[in-house]
Amino acid sequence: MHSLQITDFHSPDILTANLITHVIDQRDGARSVVTARDMLAGLDAEGLALLRRSDHLHRQDGNPRFLCAFCGCPVHIRVRSVAASGHVDGRRAGFVHDPRPVPRDCPFASTGKASSPDAIDAIRFNGRQEGARHRLLKTRLCEMLLADKRIKFAECEVLVTGIGADGRATWRRPDVLAVTTDGRRLAFDLQIAAPLLTTIDGRERFYASQGIAWHWIVDANQPRLLTLQGFQDLILPQASRVLGFNEAIAAKSEQDGQSRFHLLHVQEDNDHRHFRVTTRLIGLEMALGLAGFPAGGPPLVATDLRALALRQTLRSGNDIRAARIFDLLAASCGTPDWTAARRDHVPEAITTLATLLTGRKADASRFPDEAVSAIVNNFLRPDLSGQNSNLANRSWAFAIAQIDDSDPQVRQWVDRPKTKTRALLDAALAESAADPAQSQRLRSTWSPLLQRLFPRLKS
Repeated sequence: MHSLQITDFHSPDILTANLITHVIDQRDGARSVVTARDMLAGLDAEGLALLRRSDHLHRQDGNPRFLCAFCGCPVHIRVRSVAASGHVDGRRAGFVHDPRPVPRDCPFASTGKASSPDAIDAIRFNGRQEGARHRLLKTRLCEMLLADKRIKFAECEVLVTGIGADGRATWRRPDVLAVTTDGRRLAFDLQIAAPLLTTIDGRERFYASQGIAWHWIVDANQPRLLTLQGFQDLILPQASRVLGFNEAIAAKSEQDGQSRFHLLHVQEDNDHRHFRVTTRLIGLEMALGLAGFPAGGPPLVATDLRALALRQTLRSGNDIRAARIFDLLAASCGTPDWTAARRDHVPEAITTLATLLTGRKADASRFPDEAVSAIVNNFLRPDLSGQNSNLANRSWAFAIAQIDDSDPQVRQWVDRPKTKTRALLDAALAESAADPAQSQRLRSTWSPLLQRLFPRLKS
């Protein structure tokens, strides 16, 4: 493993004087008026990327989170480059309107020719398209995979079609598509230029809807590119990790027929002015696992980088970071945000299910790592005060019952002698059967997210 410190190279400073000072935050229907500085300046680089991503998804779905407090029109987050601002965090961000041909009745109106955040991003990234470097790496990646006996098919720019989550026909041409000998499909998209938010979210949604393992791959020879905002939007929300590739690793892999990748870890330095990149080599199976498709079929607990980021954060007890990561996952699943999740005890349900399925503590409690029964019992136990404050937890008994029903290892934990877990689960299920409204609401509201995090969970 090795590391290096990188700073941004100069790119055009596109932040104009029309930065909106106050916005309406529609999160959780509150419609609170907040200052832009309070909303953005305290974010670290990861928090800024997560907010940009979740805001973009809400805008794409017609439910923008932020409105101008002066005219009520939707606004989006614009950033300056790291070099121009001297920072990698939220201090270089601001809110702006999409430019329009006619001025609004607003002191922060825009009248530029561009019409969308994507158009602005296209200007910032200089419209870079595929070049010789991209073609070379794409070809070498395909050749490396074909030399691996675990791969039965690999080809560049294969047309992949399917039906999206909205019921419409959709398609993509990944830079490289491979199929393993056990039938797992793995797609790669090489990024030499910083991607647009629309590109990032569009591809992630497509491959998820088609059940295809998928990775972004960056040029391992050009780590400085990773400081561009498009790469931060891509990498930081997925546990700050991304696959890297170059000719050297391709040559070594072809010699012994074992596909390899760099796993790059991009971290913000404590001074909030630089990024540090560390790298280590991984093989094909780990790459498949980090895409959510390990050997043996759907995993008990999602293994992809986004899910990994959420699990790590819930385990650490960092609620601020957990909220940001959760909000992006929720937006991609069409479920409510962290505020609603906390009311419904969703984080506690996620960590309890993960504890049962992995056999190790998944939350930030003071229980020992191996105290699976104690953690589950604590989740299901009625409040000793008799006030039923733990009722929301026990209403999640249906999810525990589903994995208990389908997984022998979970059943062993539930039936473990002298733990009372089975009795507590049965009592909670009886309560839900007597008054099913709460459990039915939780199931209806949160099933898409639970199935995303626990692929084998029954619908």
